Amino acid sequence: MGAIILKNATYISGFNLSEENAEVLKNLSKKFRVRSFNESDFGEFKKSFDQVKYHFCIISQIDESNKNGDHEARKFVDGQNISKIYLDPNDLCPEIKNTNQLIRLGKDDLNGNVEEKVLENLVTLVDEKITSGMKDTIHKTMEYITPIFFDCEPVNFEERKFDPDFFDFSNNSNFDCLVSIENNFEWLVGRLVIKINSDLFSKNILKKDQSIDDVLKASQEYSNQIMGIINFNLNNTGKKFKIGLPQSYDLTTSRVNLGKLLIPSMILTTSSREIEISFGHIEMENGTVPELKVEEFSIPSSDVDFF
Repeated sequence: MGAIILKNATYISGFNLSEENAEVLKNLSKKFRVRSFNESDFGEFKKSFDQVKYHFCIISQIDESNKNGDHEARKFVDGQNISKIYLDPNDLCPEIKNTNQLIRLGKDDLNGNVEEKVLENLVTLVDEKITSGMKDTIHKTMEYITPIFFDCEPVNFEERKFDPDFFDFSNNSNFDCLVSIENNFEWLVGRLVIKINSDLFSKNILKKDQSIDDVLKASQEYSNQIMGIINFNLNNTGKKFKIGLPQSYDLTTSRVNLGKLLIPSMILTTSSREIEISFGHIEMENGTVPELKVEEFSIPSSDVDFF
């Protein structure tokens, strides 16, 4: 029987995985907060695959049964216009070449640690979906608005690789404040997530004592201003984005779950991790990540209200 598929979730699909690698798939789906299924029968795999709306990646294992490129399942997987990872632990198909959508991991690549190697490639797949122009826009937005909004010294943000643990809100040892806000244009949805360590933030950036409630209240409007500048730049491309309402959480008392839809996002952090943010877009109609081009970063003039 095929898997039970949820329409509002992103999936990592597994085909022909060994029992051990099926566990790897489950572990990775939990880490990325998406769903997964693994089938060894091609008919069941295709039945489940065809029901999925948001595909992240197909992970397929090469063995004697499907090492031939003319194998029905191989041809089907090869023909999909989504990311694919082939596990080839016995080097049965060294002729498979890596491309921007297909990664082959042979015996030397895996080196006895499948989960670590697949994780590394999944992170890269996410990072590659965010355009440099969009990253530059978000980076400049954060460094522009932060000192203005909080009346503080300039704050430097550093980009780091996508990290699925960013969205693990169950561990609040580093951050106790969270704000999430979305913008949208037709079926295109963006999501900004801000995490703040209220103690470090008050000490290092505000340079005055503030309670979690005070920081959370300010952060909601902060998120609005960030989205205002992002939208101002995106609107110059002809897309008229709208801003949703910010949702704020005290992570010491609240459980937060942003769902099982993976939105490939860039991550920025301050050097002492007072603030970390993620931002990304996805086309809700088909699960793709569009290329959003901002030719030149600009800010609203002084006589323009953000809201």
